[in-house]
Amino acid sequence: MIIINLQTEYLTEPLAIDTLSPRLSWQLEAGSEVRQRAYQIYVATTAKLLEEDYADMWNSGIIESSRHNQMPYNGKKLQSAATYYWKVKVWFAGSEETVCSEISSWTMGLLVQEDWQAKWITAAGVSENLHEGQEERPAYAAPYLRKAFTTIRPVKKAIVFVSGLGYYELFMNGIKIGDHVLDPGVTNYEKTVLYTAYDVTEAFVENSYTAATQTHVIGMLLGRGRFSQLTKDVWRWEQSPWHDEPVGIVQLHLAYADGTTQLIGSDESWKTADSPLQSDCLLAGEIYDARKEIANLWQAGFDDSLWKQARIAREPRGRLSAQMLPPIKVMNTFSPSAITELGAGHYLVDFGQMLTGWTALQVQGSAGTAVELCYGEELDGSGRIHVEHPDIEGVLQRDKYILRGEGVEKWEARFSYKGFRFVEVKGYPGELRSEALTAKHVYSSVAHTGSFTCSNERLNAIHHNSIMSIVNNLHSIPTDTPVYEKNGWTADAMLSAEAAIYNYDMAAFYTKWMRDIEESITEQGELAPIVPTSGWGYEESTFGWDLVKGPVPAWDAAFFEICWYCYESYGDVRMMETHFAAMKRYLLYMETHLEQGIMKKGLGDWFAPAGEACPSIGNSPEGASLVSTAYCFKMTDTFVKMAELLNRKEEQTYFADLRAKLSTAFHANFYNPHAQVYETEIAAGYRQTSNILPLAFGLVPNTEKAAVLQNLVDHIQNQCNGHLDTGIIGTKFILHVLSDNGHHELAYEIANQSTYPSWGYWIEQSATSHWETWEKQGRSRNHHMFGSIDDWFYRKLAGISMLKPGYCKVQIKPYVPRLLEAAAAAIRIPAGKLHASWKQDNSRFKMTVQIPSHTLAIIFVPKLFGQVVESSARANYVKDEDGYAVFEAGPGVYNFVSTGD
Repeated sequence: MIIINLQTEYLTEPLAIDTLSPRLSWQLEAGSEVRQRAYQIYVATTAKLLEEDYADMWNSGIIESSRHNQMPYNGKKLQSAATYYWKVKVWFAGSEETVCSEISSWTMGLLVQEDWQAKWITAAGVSENLHEGQEERPAYAAPYLRKAFTTIRPVKKAIVFVSGLGYYELFMNGIKIGDHVLDPGVTNYEKTVLYTAYDVTEAFVENSYTAATQTHVIGMLLGRGRFSQLTKDVWRWEQSPWHDEPVGIVQLHLAYADGTTQLIGSDESWKTADSPLQSDCLLAGEIYDARKEIANLWQAGFDDSLWKQARIAREPRGRLSAQMLPPIKVMNTFSPSAITELGAGHYLVDFGQMLTGWTALQVQGSAGTAVELCYGEELDGSGRIHVEHPDIEGVLQRDKYILRGEGVEKWEARFSYKGFRFVEVKGYPGELRSEALTAKHVYSSVAHTGSFTCSNERLNAIHHNSIMSIVNNLHSIPTDTPVYEKNGWTADAMLSAEAAIYNYDMAAFYTKWMRDIEESITEQGELAPIVPTSGWGYEESTFGWDLVKGPVPAWDAAFFEICWYCYESYGDVRMMETHFAAMKRYLLYMETHLEQGIMKKGLGDWFAPAGEACPSIGNSPEGASLVSTAYCFKMTDTFVKMAELLNRKEEQTYFADLRAKLSTAFHANFYNPHAQVYETEIAAGYRQTSNILPLAFGLVPNTEKAAVLQNLVDHIQNQCNGHLDTGIIGTKFILHVLSDNGHHELAYEIANQSTYPSWGYWIEQSATSHWETWEKQGRSRNHHMFGSIDDWFYRKLAGISMLKPGYCKVQIKPYVPRLLEAAAAAIRIPAGKLHASWKQDNSRFKMTVQIPSHTLAIIFVPKLFGQVVESSARANYVKDEDGYAVFEAGPGVYNFVSTGD
């Protein structure tokens, strides 16, 4: 028996935590059938103290509890930049046996702004690209910033805290530090600027123990990102309130072997010069001139006497805060699946999979040769890549590499990422072989914690496309398209959030983005529809789209619903405590825009089917009022549950009353008792989403539910030939509504369609990710908002769902379609791995369930072929219910069989 997966604030041994009471979590080894009955946490300033069971920071004492998830630190005051070590001892039920974990650690960040002694610096105004007297002109080349310094004693430990806006790369003694890319994460830089910490002790060890005095070099390369975007677009990022030339800050903390310390910080003594990266833009791409490379610039012996002095920068107004989410990394590589020669030096490369990231180029040729890489998701009628959009000025997704002319040269982009399957290469000297171009798959490094497979290869392909669409749009925020916007549209993220949580560890990622959403709220209570935002989308903004100014309930609901999903999935109460006041402010603001209980503002069921040969349309023909009012109810209902959980009686009472008023108004205004359907005042015919939402949200009175449901079923079967007719909002709920109300076979029929409109239709068009629209004519081929089908795979086909927050109690209840032979899924819950699988043939049904420690399961086994037998006889039979044999079981592996023999 061992204790595994020790985490601090959802992270493993993080190097920068600025939470004053970090939460500690652990798991018992998978497959354990024992239960924890007590625990004791030890926290100390050194690992040696913990080895002796001495905790000089906090000893929790023996706590009689099975809790193991998010236990808040409750010891002495934590100090900036200090490392703390911790372990946990566990006692088991029915025994005095104990087991102790290995030692883990976390390091505090710089807790107050005064801890930052370094200064923000910039190259702006000193670049060679500027004309004399024109210091405000942008410095187009990405700047190097460099500092040589001396250590006079052996270094015992070295930690560096760094941020660079928009992006940075950090170097020390000739090497790039860390494997992060596109760092730091995007935020509203007026409110928050993220920094990262690295342990750079190894950079000193080789030399610092062999001589008393050593010279070292630290430096960085800065990129523009969102902070300093120059490309003009309709979202006005180039006019954002924080917009400035790239800036950086570095603070190196050295602890010497003799107990003394030293701090090296960025300031005006640093040197700067232009890099070979002549331009970089998050949307447009990069231009790199290898002829301008500077040899050995990160080595101590480099002569930087001709470099200019860096300048003290205007400080970003946002508070420096530790980056407590998985960083963006290169997560995988892909080789070309096909290369087509289009002409001399001109090639089309197909990687066979929709990706986000860039390519690594290998090339050999004469100096000055320019190789251009153009990235795209699809090809035009001539078989070429054509990427442009009226909302964005200039080129998109285009890199250019200019050779230095010395042997085999290697290059890849640094400060821009692209959405692509295809790359068009122009100007390549010689024959382009597959090893010359490798795709780098780049996204936030969330752990892949879920798996799903079944006997239907079309559904497996849909699952693959779902998870690829999710990660392709995780870049410190959940984006909507990696090509044209890279914006954090809130509804897109909400609609795929449950699917994301089943497949990935999203806790730290969503913790960060919930803070981003709160930072978007105005004093009046308005939320932005894209987060972060340059200011686009607010009522008082002089620019933007009028449809999203004011409340946009089906988008604003992301703040409430994702927070609630994190409570359900991770047991995270702190998140809702943190954002409760902002949520209340929003609801009061929303209430002022209601007209007799109806919300007439916002967006509706976005991108409902328009017709296979038709151009896609945004808002569905019935308008937005029904969807908006339904989501006003949904948000209020979620908030009431939060208020009850947090014992906020006043808010619970007030908003429960508002919830009741919204429910009454919804039914009175939208229900047609003669037709027994829900509809808006717009004559748009029967609309599936208008009836799915009230069924999903509990807005249909019991007396009307059967008729409303039957009309929905009839429309799907008779008018749509077993297809959905929903946009992103209705699609989220349609399969669940059908499965939960006795129409699982119809839900399966919809999921398994291969003709328009369906997920399978996309696959028939060779899609390897989800599209933005059901139609071919849509803009983006790499969207996640229709990926909500994936949580239906886990919850209904495999049958895995949560009964108590944090999955301390789970339900396994698969719906078994007649034409599906088998399904299996596994997820990682706070207690460990949870697995369910089943297989059926003509006369036999087998089901296997694995329950981790600390977890109670209610298992529903379909009685397809008569009596159900549990092979180990350890699960407790409870009852028969609606065609299932119901069992209760604790940790362990269980096998069930139903047979006609």
